Amino acid sequence: MVSWPLYADQRFNRVVLVEEIKIALPMNESLDRFVNAVEVETRFRELMDSEEGESIRMRAKALKSEAKAALSEGGTYRVALTKLVESWHQRLSRVYPTRSVRLNCTAYLLRLEVSTSSSPNGR
Repeated sequence: MVSWPLYADQRFNRVVLVEEIKIALPMNESLDRFVNAVEVETRFRELMDSEEGESIRMRAKALKSEAKAALSEGGTYRVALTKLVESWHQRLSRVYPTRSVRLNCTAYLLRLEVSTSSSPNGR
């Protein structure tokens, strides 16, 4: 990844990607904040042909594997999300003690249903 921030929080994002996570190379801008073709070529060659570029690619692959594991069944993301949803469910059940509260949760979708009556099927 090559990082060339243009607006708002992108400068902060560059610091995170380049210095913290170490999965990007920074583009060096001129005083007028433009990047010339020579800089683009230099950075892409560095990314593709240097030890630092290889290190960045390996780090990105490792992070991809970690993200897949976190999203898998029993992964850290799923476990943390389940705990969060369970805490919401407990709180909502206390707020609506006479209603059926149901939270459906998948890795990418959260749906809350609060019935208007006290029976679980809404009747």
